[in-house]
Amino acid sequence: MKHQDVIFSNKHPREMYLLALVEMCQRFAYWGIGNLLVLFLVKHFTYSTPKATHIFGAYTGIAFTLPILGGYIADKWNYRSPILLGTFLTAIGCFMLSSLSEFMIIPSLALIAFGGGLFTPAIYSLLGSIYSKKPHIREGGFSIYYATVNVGIFIGMIVLGYLQTISWRAVFIVCGCIQLLAALPYIAVMNRLKELKVPSHYFVSKKDDPNLFPLKKHERDRILVILIMTLISIVFWMAYNQAGSSMTLFALKFTDRQVGGFTVPTPWFTSMETFFLILFAFPLAHLYLFLRRIKSSASPPMKTALSLFFMGLCFLIMQRAAAHIPEGATSASVSPYYFVFAYALMALAELFLAPIGLSLVTNLSPHRYRGLLTGVWFACIGIGFYLGGYVAGWMATLHLPTFFDIFVITSFLPAFLLVLFSKKLDTMRHIRYL
Repeated sequence: MKHQDVIFSNKHPREMYLLALVEMCQRFAYWGIGNLLVLFLVKHFTYSTPKATHIFGAYTGIAFTLPILGGYIADKWNYRSPILLGTFLTAIGCFMLSSLSEFMIIPSLALIAFGGGLFTPAIYSLLGSIYSKKPHIREGGFSIYYATVNVGIFIGMIVLGYLQTISWRAVFIVCGCIQLLAALPYIAVMNRLKELKVPSHYFVSKKDDPNLFPLKKHERDRILVILIMTLISIVFWMAYNQAGSSMTLFALKFTDRQVGGFTVPTPWFTSMETFFLILFAFPLAHLYLFLRRIKSSASPPMKTALSLFFMGLCFLIMQRAAAHIPEGATSASVSPYYFVFAYALMALAELFLAPIGLSLVTNLSPHRYRGLLTGVWFACIGIGFYLGGYVAGWMATLHLPTFFDIFVITSFLPAFLLVLFSKKLDTMRHIRYL
């Protein structure tokens, strides 16, 4: 067997799957609340669509901006403790929401957001360290990890989507309990990482830094690539945010949800995206490995362009679905199959951007800024989510096809620009392997 074949026969580290189980619990709670927030505000407190979507946008925007602070804390402290602290803070926020008090909405969401801000950059920095000596399976590993953790969202949407028809209090209590369960696999993975001698602290002082300060040219180029890719991702996340806002409201008001005598809970439509995400992830991971083997792998900028192209197609389908609804209508029964195809394309788009982007950031970042730059990536998600929540409020005033056209244009245009400049970005990555 050739040396290259030996390399490509390597399996993914078991620690990756243990970390995935930790984040699976976190995503069940974190995204369970996030994806149900608009419904909760509209149905329980009878908030208007603009008010509910603006709160949703502000919450998700702030929640994904906080990883900058969380990443800085992780770089200065370590990449282990923030994960556990974030887990407990998120659980407390979930239990606070179960009071169903309007006064507790903002404090609860703030606590959940801060918990996620501590948790997220630390766990992805830790994941990146596991693949530091396995670059050939890095993107595939991140894709498998990303799909695995999204099982938590899928299960959450099914379970919580049904529970919200019975009791909102039960929804938030279950979220808090599942979040606390994350501590069990986390203890297991920490024991294994000790055996593998993965250091608990990656921040390197100026005195001990082998690369020395200031940053070298290739490091500056790589940081520039990271910043360009994270800024472009904002338009993707602005569109993606519609799954929990405008598309959820579209499913609630304008979609035929009857199957026999059963009314499909609205959150089950949102769960379809996660279902397709899980379905596509493993074939894509194997495809990446095969393409590397034959030296035909697409670069991260080209994968991002593909991502935006698929997202544009997703909203082109939603635009066609909306074209069946008369202007000014308050209800309709559009075929649910539009959602099936739209969410399948959104899942493909997410897989070509999110895990690939995280892999790129944790791979290209100078080690002393790994947590901080991972936080910047998530901050751009936050900006995109805030903008998405704000734009979702226009759904109530714009003609629906025109509303969805916004995301078609904002997806296709940057995809075209990325194709034009992908070779330059590849050069600036200073990566020798395919």
